Amino acid sequence: MTIRRFLKPALAPGRHRLARTIVVLAAMFAGVFTVAGPAHATSTFNPIISVRSGKCLDVRAEDGYYNPGARVQQYHCTGAQEQQWRLILVPSPDGSFPSYEIISQRSGLCLGRGSDAFDGAQAIQMACSGANVVWYFISNGNGYFLRNTFDYRCLTVSGNSTADHALIQMWACNGSNAQLWRSNSFFPA
Repeated sequence: MTIRRFLKPALAPGRHRLARTIVVLAAMFAGVFTVAGPAHATSTFNPIISVRSGKCLDVRAEDGYYNPGARVQQYHCTGAQEQQWRLILVPSPDGSFPSYEIISQRSGLCLGRGSDAFDGAQAIQMACSGANVVWYFISNGNGYFLRNTFDYRCLTVSGNSTADHALIQMWACNGSNAQLWRSNSFFPA
């Protein structure tokens, strides 16, 4: 049954405009659920784990858990608050893809990067404001590449390391396992 045939009784004079409004609103509402993207905003905190090393994205204690500018590293997963992250849906810079802020449970600060646009720029936690803290996700079937909207580089484990304390940096997206991440906050890869 088509929508027009379903609404035909409601299309009497004076109600035609209301019926069209209902159809448009229904189409818009349906679009919200069909264009979800590879991640979803969540009210819970979850670890973000390197596919290559199996280690968690972690705010460095040495830099101060609550300090803006504290560097992000990989570290064996302990369940600590500095390893727990929540995704918040935010507008993308050009409106073409779902984008997210990634917030630390311990500090309430966002995963971000400084304004230096070069390979090797350090991933840090910072105030939740601007393109430096907005991310989108691309699946390759084994995990997700986390791309920052500031310059579209990927979140990368330095040197493809599997060691604790390996720093997390920004690097041109190259499809390597050092750039793949998984989390219960993301849809399954």
